[in-house]
Amino acid sequence: MIEDTAADEVRWVSPAERIEAARRKAEPEVTFGDYGERWIGEWRNSKGEPLRALTRKDYEQVLVTPPCARGGV
Repeated sequence: MIEDTAADEVRWVSPAERIEAARRKAEPEVTFGDYGERWIGEWRNSKGEPLRALTRKDYEQVLVTPPCARGGV
């Protein structure tokens, strides 16, 4: 029996791994733009301050705005 499993090259997956895989599969996918928006909103410098307005605008331009909307391809 053990030889059959080894011969089939089937990898045993623990119940915990199966649960984690199912959880990851059920989570909504996060787009880069969504991640960028969240990061910009949550990011703090070493003093605990949020991004300054100009920096925020620059980061939003790069991280959130699609390249075609910025004049790129």
